[in-house]
Amino acid sequence: MENITQKDKNEILPSYIHMYDISGQNEITPHSFLRYQKDKEKNQSNVEDLAKENPILSKQGLPEFSSENDKISFINDGLSSGDIYAELLSAKLIESVIDEDDKKTLRIKLFEVVSKGLEGGNVESETDYSWLIEYVPVEKQEVLKEKIFSILEQAFETGDVTKTKERAHLISFASDKKLPIIIEKGFLNGDSDVRFFCLKQMDRLPDALEDKLKIEEMVETFIREGFASGDKERMKECVALNRFAPKEKQKELFEKAKEIFGNSLIESALYDKYDVSNEHFSRQEFEKTDSRLILIGGELKEKTVIRKISPESFLGWQKLFEDYTLWQSAGFDYVPVEPIQSFKVDSADETVEVYSGVLDLSYEWWKQISAGSFIEELEKDKDTILKCLAEKNIDHGHPHENNFCLRFFRDEKGNVDFNKKPRMYLIDFDQAKKID
Repeated sequence: MENITQKDKNEILPSYIHMYDISGQNEITPHSFLRYQKDKEKNQSNVEDLAKENPILSKQGLPEFSSENDKISFINDGLSSGDIYAELLSAKLIESVIDEDDKKTLRIKLFEVVSKGLEGGNVESETDYSWLIEYVPVEKQEVLKEKIFSILEQAFETGDVTKTKERAHLISFASDKKLPIIIEKGFLNGDSDVRFFCLKQMDRLPDALEDKLKIEEMVETFIREGFASGDKERMKECVALNRFAPKEKQKELFEKAKEIFGNSLIESALYDKYDVSNEHFSRQEFEKTDSRLILIGGELKEKTVIRKISPESFLGWQKLFEDYTLWQSAGFDYVPVEPIQSFKVDSADETVEVYSGVLDLSYEWWKQISAGSFIEELEKDKDTILKCLAEKNIDHGHPHENNFCLRFFRDEKGNVDFNKKPRMYLIDFDQAKKID
């Protein structure tokens, strides 16, 4: 098939094949198209059988009780258990208690449990009990948020990088009243991760707040100094902080970032922390919390990754990927679903091993760095994609903005066109399932 003619191409490739083109990637050839068809012939029935044998179970709801007294007894036992999971379940159940006096008593008990859990200096305990604050009586929540503030203040003032990094996420639970103080301390005393996490909390502050404007000016200075430093790692961090600079300066800073980084500004971050060879084929597992993702080295680096997911999730993904008419009807001139190149069943663990195409940066990351470029149009694309999933009764499972990726258009030399709206894709279908 190496010497295939254009006429043969036209006969083998269907007329809709352009819906699957990805700018800057290898064109879809008769060989790659037929390979996918052969994969279906060989593996499809096996995948469907496995999906029937191992359905994805729905998440269980709260337990039911034969009487109100049984429920209250269950909640009391959970709050007295010292087990964070039992305490969390009990906290969720309190709202369903009918008698207001009983509900109030249980919430006060929960407040005491959380208050004690935030003491002792154990970061794991501090984290666990912070999640329970929302179930405490509103008038008591501020007391607990003040405790979180004290924990963070102590950590940041020690200058201990480990303590600071371990506790930075607690800022999500800190009191709004003292939030500017903590954001500034984290920005000045933390590493790059701490700085970013703290600055993300600026969305909770009123735009005209003097303290917020002061922090924005500090961020702008930090970015300009970083860009001038010549230190690549520092400059990368500065790109990520653009959203927290003064709004009127963000576009200028973004233009500077494009000038410095070019294509690498929007390329996938999958390989940033991994030493994957360009020369030799290799497989390296990517750290991921749910399913498995494997990076490939050699010629396929930055073009193809392997996802290992359940048969049922794969079938939902495949259904959306193959239904090009669904996307045409919705106004797309391409299929906005993570590209499937080939697949096979791994009989050892009864998962589907999917070779899929690599795209560019996540939509969430683009929103951080881009000074609002194309955001309005991309939001419409995202909403349309989700509506199409609902129309097909497919639940993606976690369609957050990190699971929407962009693909920018390239010219013949591979240079990114920053002036043309990128394409939006929904990726990572490892939790997808059919809704009955």
